[in-house]
This record gives sequence, structure tokens and C-alpha cells, in this order.
Amino acid sequence: MSATGTQGPPAPAALGGEAAHYAIDGARPRLVRRPATPDEVAAALVEAGDNGLAAAPLGGRTALSLGRPLARYDVALDLAALDRVTAYEPDDLTVTVEAGIPVGRLQAGLAEHGQHLPIDPAPDGRATIGGLLATARPGEWRGWLPAARDLVLGMTVALPDGSLARSGGRVVKNVSGYDLHRLHAGALGAFGVIVEASFKLTALPEAARSFAAARGSVGDAAALALALRGEALPLRALSVLAPEAAALAGLPERPHVLAECAGSEAALDRAAA
Repeated sequence: MSATGTQGPPAPAALGGEAAHYAIDGARPRLVRRPATPDEVAAALVEAGDNGLAAAPLGGRTALSLGRPLARYDVALDLAALDRVTAYEPDDLTVTVEAGIPVGRLQAGLAEHGQHLPIDPAPDGRATIGGLLATARPGEWRGWLPAARDLVLGMTVALPDGSLARSGGRVVKNVSGYDLHRLHAGALGAFGVIVEASFKLTALPEAARSFAAARGSVGDAAALALALRGEALPLRALSVLAPEAAALAGLPERPHVLAECAGSEAALDRAAA
């Protein structure tokens, strides 16, 4: 990408309705960049730096409310085109993907091989891998399964100087260097833009079931949840819902305990009993 030179970037009005599409906290960007490769992401960061512009990386735009309000927002860095699976070894239970791939699409591809990435983002599947790591959203499975950052084997990050920093690798038995990629989990792009990540996978459970139990009070629901946590159940998620939250989930407006179990059908039958 070439620099914008002394003329500076166009005014927000030049983007028209597109600027509203990329708004964050009511602020609209002055430019939109859609890099298609990690090198183009790095080049876009150099372009922004050379022109004194503040850039914000964007994926599925499902968690724009996280983080402090932006002091400046000049360039929307749309990573949607970085959506490729660059390496997948089903026998090794490892996969390497670009940051813009939606989690739902990745999981669908892995499921064809009876595998999945054991993470629990928003249910619509629009969250991207890069956004999931940058925001460090744990999901409801965090009490029993690792966070996304703990599944990362390696990562490539575009830096403001135009370089691509790589840490870790693509295999499980990798002991070289420090886990620098952990710095970028939850950093919201403050230290660089995640462009690629490698993960270790697990086998897809045979089945999953969710259970809802209404209680008389939030205290009763919390007590039941603690009791269930101590049982020998194949739990994958456990939540207590206040009446208002239960109503939003389509349940009666009463305190509820939600439990999700995953495993074999026989194990789920025992859990249901």
C-alpha cells in the first residue's frame, strides 16, 4: 500500500455509509483498509504510522464494546479477507488459521474430521479467531476447558514497524523460546495485530445436552449449581440466571440453573437421570 502523502486521508464523509458500518463507540474512521495477506496488514500499519493515523483492527465486530473508549480512530483495519486455513493436520490434532476466519466456519470444517477447537464464543459463529484471542473472551466452558490462549501453539503478529513477529510453532511439542503470543491474548491489538494462529485441537464430543432447572430464589439456584459442580457429571458449562436473564433466554421469568453436558449418549443419559 502506498502512503497517502502530504494531502492526508479523505474526510469521513468520503466513506459515506461505509464509515457507519465500521463505527466504534460512535466514532467513525477516516479510512478503511482491507488487507488480504499478513504482509498487507503490516504494510497498512506502516502507512498509518507514517501519516500519524490511529488504526483499529476489526474482525467480526462482535465485541466492539470491550476496552476503553478510543481517543482516536482514523483507520478501520478490516481483517475479514484473512480467512484461510493455512495448515491442518488431523492426525496431529493441530490447525493453523488466519485471524479473520469466523469461528463458526472453522468449527464446521473441523467437525468433518470429528474434531473441534474447545472454545465457546458467541453462539452465532461470527466472532473471528483473531477477535477471540484479542478480546480473550472465555465463554461458558471456561470453568472446565482451557481458555483460547491456552490452546495456542504459535502466533504471527503484524507490528507497527512493518515486521511480522512469530512465536511458538505449529506442533504440540514445541519448547523453543517464550510464549510471547500470550501477551496478545486480551490485549485488544495494543501490542500488534494478530494475523495467524496455530492451535491444538480435541476430539468432538459424541453429543451434548443442556438442562434448565427453575428455583425459588437466586440463592437456591446458586446452591443447586454448587451441588451440581460437585457431582460426577460430564459438565461443560454451568450458569445461574436471574429471572430477567432467564426471560431473555426464553425461559419462565424465575431464577434458573443452566447446565450443559457433553460426552457419550450413555453418559448424557446418566447425567439427565
